[in-house]
Amino acid sequence: MSPAAALEKTHYAVVDYEMLRAGKALPGAKGKQELVDMSAQQSVEGLVEGLLGAKRGESREFPVKISTQEAVCRVSVSEIKEKKLPVLDDEFAKDMGFDALDALKAKLRELAAAENEERTERELVQQIDQALLAANKFPVPPTLAEHQLEQTMHRVLRRLGMRGLPEAETAKLREKLRSQSEDEVRLSFVLEAVARQEKISVGDEDFQKELDKNLAQAESEEQKKDVQEFFSQRKDGILSSLKDRKVLEFVRGSAKITEAAG
Repeated sequence: MSPAAALEKTHYAVVDYEMLRAGKALPGAKGKQELVDMSAQQSVEGLVEGLLGAKRGESREFPVKISTQEAVCRVSVSEIKEKKLPVLDDEFAKDMGFDALDALKAKLRELAAAENEERTERELVQQIDQALLAANKFPVPPTLAEHQLEQTMHRVLRRLGMRGLPEAETAKLREKLRSQSEDEVRLSFVLEAVARQEKISVGDEDFQKELDKNLAQAESEEQKKDVQEFFSQRKDGILSSLKDRKVLEFVRGSAKITEAAG
């Protein structure tokens, strides 16, 4: 990638930034030498639009939205990079670890088919979840709902690259996520009830199979070590996820799947 005169949507930008609201810096909302793909959707709404046309060494302030809340982005552009696509030929394929371009294309087709299958599976699971929730509208214990809400808050803030928000914004985000957190707790009760009724269980054999599968997918000894450590530290959570997966497979097998009209 080579430098460009001013930022366009085909570029990458290397920036230092901080987010402000009412003239005060937002906790955790800052970064140095961050790479921004100008062609990609950003979690901070308005970031790409505010950077368009900026030159190397230029500093700007412009309005953005973080979790639908207005803020100001103060940013300095230290570098502009252009995307240079390589020529798709046998040499490129060899650089990627394949014998020839045809082998690379075959692998890409395989990956695309797998991604499409995974997406279809995710959508089906979401439909099953919604059907179970619609059929089981009962109140959940407030303490469990609050605990799940805290976990959801942490997950959202981490995805946004933030450690915290001002008190008022935190309260708004909590209310926005409360219903989702309650649904997650409610669904866990429903899945556990189905597991008891249908005598669905998991044990060490299921755990070992899942571990072996993940180890087989690891591409290096370091990754295998990480997998071993993760499984040893999270056994209870992994067993719970495996049981939920078995229950969803049972519900899916019992459901009537129809093709959508169109």
